[in-house]
Amino acid sequence: MGSVFRDKAQAEQLCCALQVASNVCRHQRHAEEMFYRCAEDGTLLVLAELLQHHREQEAVFSAGTSLLGHLAADPGRAEALGRLPEVMTKLEGVARLLNHKLQSSASYLAKLEGAKGSDISARQATRTLVQTQNKLAALQQVLAASGACDVDAVLVDHPLLG
Repeated sequence: MGSVFRDKAQAEQLCCALQVASNVCRHQRHAEEMFYRCAEDGTLLVLAELLQHHREQEAVFSAGTSLLGHLAADPGRAEALGRLPEVMTKLEGVARLLNHKLQSSASYLAKLEGAKGSDISARQATRTLVQTQNKLAALQQVLAASGACDVDAVLVDHPLLG
């Protein structure tokens, strides 16, 4: 997994493939079939690993969480996802990493505001904060639907995040 999809062209191809799969899974019949095939052959674990590996790449991460969301949209499939401990452990780990990044970004932004740092740094810090919030929110929806973990355990309690 380490060298897979490292360059920009491969990441773009991965993003397109995830988007296509996500669009196919918008139809319940296809999502049902794809979910159980992916659960059987370990593809859900690969998807979770891709989310972990590409958590800094907005487009790939969004496409991956969209696909995962469609696959787990049905309560029965969401429950079945929750019974896959390796996948859930990986997803919870990604959520914890994003949570840590969110806390760090919020602290950095607060420090910039207190020190009256540059506008460019503040804009970048704000952009990072918002992107990380969006990623974490999308992942938390899947985790909450699965019912396999305590979503509140990865929520952030910081004044800037209201």
